[in-house]
Amino acid sequence: MHFMEILNLKNNVEKDTFFHKLPNLAEQLPHPIVLKKLVPLLASTLEFGSIAAPALAALLKMGSWLSIEEFSAKVMLF
Repeated sequence: MHFMEILNLKNNVEKDTFFHKLPNLAEQLPHPIVLKKLVPLLASTLEFGSIAAPALAALLKMGSWLSIEEFSAKVMLF
């Protein structure tokens, strides 16, 4: 989660590497932590920044653990 907080300081290679590994790392964490901490951070990062497609893939994978209502409220970008 610290990486997400300093994301703007990282270069594109570091970001891509992180976001490619994130779905597998998230599987190892308790789902409530992922859903309450990582999903909002990732959604916010996608909304206000310009990061690569792997970040979107990670968000959608973790977002699939949410109910439809929660997904619409926390993940829907459009």
